[in-house]
Amino acid sequence: MRWLLLLAATTSVAHAQSAPCITSFRSAEGVEVRGGAVSFCDDETPKKQKCFAIDLATGKVTSAKRPEPTSTSSGPTLEINGKKAKACAAGRCKTLKPRARVDEGLGMHGNVRGNLVVLVNLGEVETFALKTGKRIGGFTAGNGDCTTVTLVADDVLLVQNRFCGDDEKGTHYFATPKGKRIAVVGGTKPIEVGAPAELGAQVAFVSMKSDEVVVHDVKTGAVARRIPLGNADEAWPVIEGDDKRLVVVFGGARAGDLAVVELATEKVTTHAAKRCE
Repeated sequence: MRWLLLLAATTSVAHAQSAPCITSFRSAEGVEVRGGAVSFCDDETPKKQKCFAIDLATGKVTSAKRPEPTSTSSGPTLEINGKKAKACAAGRCKTLKPRARVDEGLGMHGNVRGNLVVLVNLGEVETFALKTGKRIGGFTAGNGDCTTVTLVADDVLLVQNRFCGDDEKGTHYFATPKGKRIAVVGGTKPIEVGAPAELGAQVAFVSMKSDEVVVHDVKTGAVARRIPLGNADEAWPVIEGDDKRLVVVFGGARAGDLAVVELATEKVTTHAAKRCE
């Protein structure tokens, strides 16, 4: 009986301490770096979604809760309803009047930061002043019909233009509110990228080939750093972090693998994930 109890206790402790395996996903969602760990979720539907936290120093994996949506009630908001758009700040709203054709299927989307509002229709980008609602300018983002615009500063746009359904090939560049190109992402060696990590006066990207991290100065668009990660691998990576440390979470066949980049030294530490079979 004593041995049975001891075996049961040992089995219980081992089970409690076993780390969860990483479920498969194409690209990590909800990536957040905080307190020496990175947390993220797989890309399953919310009811089936599993989330994880990985210690950046040891690579230890634990289960995590799905992050709560970030509230934007205290800042400026953008409301889009069909072909109409309204931007509000401090209780005052302005109706915006886009000129570009709104696709019935894909619709119109956009965002707001500082005094700048951006509306996107297929490959057409239009900018407006939040305080007045006045249109600033409009331009064609590229040859593709799917466009994403991220405001990386109050007056700098990150424009990413692709053909719908093609996640890996497109045009990525910094531009002024009137569409003047400041710089191409990757500089003289352009790269395909996803969403950036904002680092204050800089933004960081991981190449879709998963082989390097590139850091740009926001205002000038100049490349500040190029940090190699290793061999090229299509792993749909996601990058997040701050001005001290960046974390790349890989997906696909490398789901849950990490690359941790210390910006002061450009040292890269990798952690391989234990994936569920």
